[in-house]
Amino acid sequence: MRLFVAVWPSPSVVDDLRWLDRPPHPGVRWTMADQWHVTLQFVGELEDPGLLTSRVQAAASGVGPLVAEMGPRSGCLGPSVLCLPVHGLDALAGAVRAATADLGEPERPDFHGHLTLARVRRGAGSVFKRLPAVELASSWSVEEITVVASALGGTGSTYTIVGHAPLHRP
Repeated sequence: MRLFVAVWPSPSVVDDLRWLDRPPHPGVRWTMADQWHVTLQFVGELEDPGLLTSRVQAAASGVGPLVAEMGPRSGCLGPSVLCLPVHGLDALAGAVRAATADLGEPERPDFHGHLTLARVRRGAGSVFKRLPAVELASSWSVEEITVVASALGGTGSTYTIVGHAPLHRP
């Protein structure tokens, strides 16, 4: 199973995101509501999601509910991702990364909290420079983190939550 650990925006933030303009553009694939999340740690292929879930639950037990702050303006993450920055999750991501360091793929160097709005297909060039910036500032209370299985598909990935880890007040 291809797994990652994520935080999902609240229903009110999802409603705000639904109103964003998504102009059609060759080579750009806009993400949809069922794909909007903030990845805390990508693990990759792992046979037992239960092992990852138990590690994430242990990491979450020492962290109380947090506030995630998104925005206020979109930016690019590398050449192919248009995203809104998300702040306030660094300590949580650090706890998850420490608890899962020996599982799956090697850890990526730094955590950059973000919610992906669109991806550019290979060969589409600098399309994002021609799109207007997305402006949206919002926040939500994060009360749980999830373990998610990802299945790649032609129209983007399909996600299935396979584990939950509630955040507890210390």
